[in-house]
Amino acid sequence: MYITIALVNYSVVQNILGIAASSYFSKEWNSKVSVKSLNFNILNHLTLRDIELYTPEGDSVYVGEKIAIRFDEFPFSSNGIKVDRVFMKNAYYCFEKYPDDKGINLNFIINHYKHEKQENDTTHNRFVVSVNELILRNVEYQMYLPGYEDFPYSNGVNVKDMNFKNINTRMKNIRVDASYVSTTIESFSATEKSGFTLHNLKGSAYVSPNAITLTNMNILTDDSHLKGSASLLYDSWESMHDYINNVVMIAEFEYGSYGGLQDAAYWAPMLWGFDGHVDLEGKCYGTVADLHASHLDMTINNHTNIVCNGYIKGLPNIEETVIKAEIDNLSTDANILSHV
Repeated sequence: MYITIALVNYSVVQNILGIAASSYFSKEWNSKVSVKSLNFNILNHLTLRDIELYTPEGDSVYVGEKIAIRFDEFPFSSNGIKVDRVFMKNAYYCFEKYPDDKGINLNFIINHYKHEKQENDTTHNRFVVSVNELILRNVEYQMYLPGYEDFPYSNGVNVKDMNFKNINTRMKNIRVDASYVSTTIESFSATEKSGFTLHNLKGSAYVSPNAITLTNMNILTDDSHLKGSASLLYDSWESMHDYINNVVMIAEFEYGSYGGLQDAAYWAPMLWGFDGHVDLEGKCYGTVADLHASHLDMTINNHTNIVCNGYIKGLPNIEETVIKAEIDNLSTDANILSHV
């Protein structure tokens, strides 16, 4: 064993192993897979360098400088994969959802093992991936959803064609069980191509085919600091095709939260050009087109306080928008009244 461990630490041997891995997975997945070098110790680690993965059609899925995996015990079992730590740096990953329910750009891998498991495993045990710690450094994430070319605004985040760069994050207790993902986010920062900058995000996240939920939320951006919890509810990923009407948002803001209209405009481009801050406490729920507030306490630009229940219907069409509010408290200062 000691001779084997010594051999795999030679660069020539690592390159040969990389070529062998590239050839094996390219054949298995019927696509292009390239690994420049592979270093491993069957007792505790695996390191891949200069990795490239393409779909069978030749589209880029992943290109990265390094993936380092550490494990305390043999990571593979009939029930899944369990590792202690995964480290990735200087990487690009693209997630693409194909139209007309044709799946995603990783289907060529998923289907390969799905069919193999169905043929060879009659127990149908759930295959779970567990990672105690995930660290990303300088990662770019691109996401395409059907209809992304239809974004009608020149500013703002197109949720169907997002591109986050310079992602740096540390996550703990990651569990991937079929279509369900859960994790604790200790830190997360990134910049979207629109200019929206996320300085830090913390919380406990859960993703399913019908929801994304973040509890113990703490989000810091250029213009906002939000604390509490938030959820997105949808029938399927296809709902993102009409985010304004089909995706239900639920947010509960804790005392001390504030939002800037400049940040809000990235996600609701009809607000572009407006400025100001709103201190928030309370609950908002509904779609962009039918947004409701419950016991919402707002202080606008440190001058005007409103406590209300109500709704805004009709966005993003300002001319057709209806606002109804049941106001429990409204107070402002003399300077504001003098300009009325």
